Amino acid sequence: MKVLMISGDPNIFVEGSAVRERIREYGVMFEELHVVVCVRDLKREGPAVEKLAKNTFAYVAGASSVIGRLRAGLRVGTEIVSHWKNSRPASDKRYVVTAQDPFELGLVAWRISSRFDIPLQLQVHTDFLSPYFKKGSLKNRARLVLAHMLIPRAQSIRVVSERIKRSLLLKYHRITPNIHVVPIFVDIDTLRSVQAVDLRKKYPGFDRIILMASRLSSEKNIPMAIRAFREVVKKHPRTGLLIVGSGPEELRLKAYAERLDLKGKIFFGGWQSSIAPFAKAAHIFLSTSLYEGYGLSVVEAAVTGTLVVSSDVGIATELLPERCRFEPRDEEDLQWILCRAVGESRERQESLRFIRDHIQYVTYKSKEAQLKALKETFEAAVR
Repeated sequence: MKVLMISGDPNIFVEGSAVRERIREYGVMFEELHVVVCVRDLKREGPAVEKLAKNTFAYVAGASSVIGRLRAGLRVGTEIVSHWKNSRPASDKRYVVTAQDPFELGLVAWRISSRFDIPLQLQVHTDFLSPYFKKGSLKNRARLVLAHMLIPRAQSIRVVSERIKRSLLLKYHRITPNIHVVPIFVDIDTLRSVQAVDLRKKYPGFDRIILMASRLSSEKNIPMAIRAFREVVKKHPRTGLLIVGSGPEELRLKAYAERLDLKGKIFFGGWQSSIAPFAKAAHIFLSTSLYEGYGLSVVEAAVTGTLVVSSDVGIATELLPERCRFEPRDEEDLQWILCRAVGESRERQESLRFIRDHIQYVTYKSKEAQLKALKETFEAAVR
């Protein structure tokens, strides 16, 4: 099977990056894998195509505007499939075009799929049918229109959680056989073996640290976490909040924490390559996202043995007990859950056992098992 992938991740061209290694792993599954990367003008040396492995290639489709990048991606992808068609018998149909989202990238993939009459596989990593996704921005509303058009046209759909599958089945009633749940692979053994950061030394004066780790953007709903933390401090004054990550909301969040008189109680740790050393040392890992497709940071924190409290998004329903979940924007419930979770109790130990027992339902035991399941979603497209 030959696969054409439409991507938007420039890290594919960064040697040693996780996504680059992941693409190489994908390449092992196929006869050929060609990845067209639609990115803003990429300042890099070398040719526009890079060989990642014996049968795996990455192509730059760069432009300064979104429309320009999509046109470049369409042009490069069309050239690749045209070459396939001209060099293979007409009866050979072992081709698939895939996109890493059902939005702009999906549109490019669909155009190529339609032109050459080859199967389309779409990957869905975001819970775009959450009501909070639509409210997030005008761009999200436009993306929702694209998804409504493209999802029913795909021969195979890979989603990363049961939540997304359920939402798709409720919205699109005729796509039941096409949906395949293939969660993200989390290396449990490696995460459990990491050395914890000494948070007590780094932030003296606190008995317990609540950790948040995410992109600092509006959909993560961090202001609600800060307000809930203010109530926790009233009952447990020796508790600190560490927020790890970077993003467009960083300055506003720092100002907001000061405005609520929480300076010296809330700390911003900046972007970190791995959250595991911090999660392993924290008393609680907190996520207040309005929507998630999966929730990688939640799973990684759970694997390290930390108690996780999260909005009921992504894989939270499968991973966390009810006492550790709250509805997005339910600030009162979050306050109640956090105040109980900070204290040592039998409920805390029961929650930790529940999480430990349910990790198996949201990831794979091995990378090989995940790749096998992923390959099946491509095989389904050509049946």
